[in-house]
Amino acid sequence: MLGECPDHLSIDVDPDRMMQVMSNLLSNAAKFSPLNTEVYVSAEETEHGIRIVVKDQGKGIPEEFQPHIFEKFTQADSSNQRAIGGTGLGLHISKAIVEHHEGELSFNSSVKNGTEFYIDLRKKDRTGAYNVTQ
Repeated sequence: MLGECPDHLSIDVDPDRMMQVMSNLLSNAAKFSPLNTEVYVSAEETEHGIRIVVKDQGKGIPEEFQPHIFEKFTQADSSNQRAIGGTGLGLHISKAIVEHHEGELSFNSSVKNGTEFYIDLRKKDRTGAYNVTQ
């Protein structure tokens, strides 16, 4: 796994819930990447907050499936012959968790070039804190 994260970046979120999101994104990236490839993880400061990126080197999400990626119980290969298991709930739950933190979970995908999922969290106050929760 490759990654970059400047030392000065930090977020104040529910750590258990955000770990659930990261675990899902990393698990998916590993499942959908070919053997002996790397998953890329990074975090960077943006104009409005912070962006966390998880990028795989898989075959990408089929264009016709992309509008449904965050729906419950959906998978690009929903046949009972699929090679990769799962319930189709992980991305739906992850999106709900990120939105609860007033953030956005989205993606860019290109067939044969992999998929990049990203979490955008906005700054909430003048002190520079990111997405403060209870």
